[in-house]
Amino acid sequence: MGKFTPLSVSTTLILLSVLLTTEMGSITVEGKTCDVLSVEYSGMVCVNNIDCNICCQHEGAESGKCKGFFFRCICTKPC
Repeated sequence: MGKFTPLSVSTTLILLSVLLTTEMGSITVEGKTCDVLSVEYSGMVCVNNIDCNICCQHEGAESGKCKGFFFRCICTKPC
C-alpha cells in the first residue's frame, strides 16, 4: 500500500471541504436573493430544471434550478 504524502493529504482535505460546503444546504447571500435547498423536491438527484422550478415556486421561492456536485434542487428566494 502506498504512503500518504503531505501533499496528498492536504489535497484530499481541500476536496472534502469543498464537497461538504457545497452540499450543506446553507444560505448563500448574493445581492438580495438566497439559494436554499428545496425541502419538498422528491427526487434524490435533480435532473429536471422544470420540475425543480415548479417545486420551488410551490415553496414560495422565485425560481429553482438543479445545482451542485450531487445535482440538488436549489431554490432562489428573497433574503
